[in-house]
Amino acid sequence: MLVVAILLLLAILTGPVVRGANISSGFSLNIQPGASQVAFSVSIFQNVTAIVGSFVLPQTDSVLVGSNSTIAAAALQSAIQARTPSDNLKSLRLHAVSTPWSNSTQVQWLNISLSFGIEESSRSNDQSVHFDAAWRSFAVSSSVSLAGFEANNIGSAYLVGAAEALQGIKNSKTIVFTYHLNGRGVPIADLPEKAATVSVLNFSSLAIPLSNWIPAYNYTTNSVTWSLKSLPTYTFDVTETVTEAQPTQIHYQLSYSFHMASITAPLRSSVSGDTIFVVFGDTTETFMGLIIASASLLAVGTTFYERRVLTRVLGKKTRR
Repeated sequence: MLVVAILLLLAILTGPVVRGANISSGFSLNIQPGASQVAFSVSIFQNVTAIVGSFVLPQTDSVLVGSNSTIAAAALQSAIQARTPSDNLKSLRLHAVSTPWSNSTQVQWLNISLSFGIEESSRSNDQSVHFDAAWRSFAVSSSVSLAGFEANNIGSAYLVGAAEALQGIKNSKTIVFTYHLNGRGVPIADLPEKAATVSVLNFSSLAIPLSNWIPAYNYTTNSVTWSLKSLPTYTFDVTETVTEAQPTQIHYQLSYSFHMASITAPLRSSVSGDTIFVVFGDTTETFMGLIIASASLLAVGTTFYERRVLTRVLGKKTRR
């Protein structure tokens, strides 16, 4: 029992370095004239099979793109417009790939990536385009199928069966099982119902106001990037606590989180709430002009200070 516990614990702690099995979860938006470019990636880890042998995520390597992505695109479009009615999704590509369950590493990965263009009927004035980015925290409630594989509602499609099987496991004097969903304790009687709520295309964690994202300015590419790194982890967790002479805990999980979220826009863009004030058309010559203008204003200010202020001060000293 102790050897198995150690192997499972090492699998959980070292899982993310499995080569070719997982990808970096994240979100990126590159604001451009016309259709801005959007990319999401979700890397899901699971070792629940180690405790419920009948549970495993199906093997898939499927893509939705072009004519076969119509239904999925409609589901995403509806979710996005629920947040920002003026936005339109273009050219969806969704890719789902899972690794087989490994008896040696006790790990399985499911990677979901999607990319699309986003067009907005933006409000504008003489200086900038008003880009409403509230849609970024959209959540898709409907099923998204790729060749029979459920890529969104994996809780109701796959995890409920595992939760029902777990209800047959009883605690003993030396082994105690506890259950959590997203860090909150769940009674075993409610586990199937809670497991059914697990979905992949739920990006509500990105609703953090843009004013809390960290800006970084790149004068080589004439761009500004706002980024967010402190994002929650979504976890279905079964904890086995062994209360013997050497107490141990084993975590059986299905979990994922975003490692990074970023939004890139032209350099002089700024944010207010969920709105990005985007300034298109800036060039190196524009910035050189601004620098020269700023330098000229500084020179004028310095000359004014020297001629007026210092002259008065020195004049007063001379009279004394």
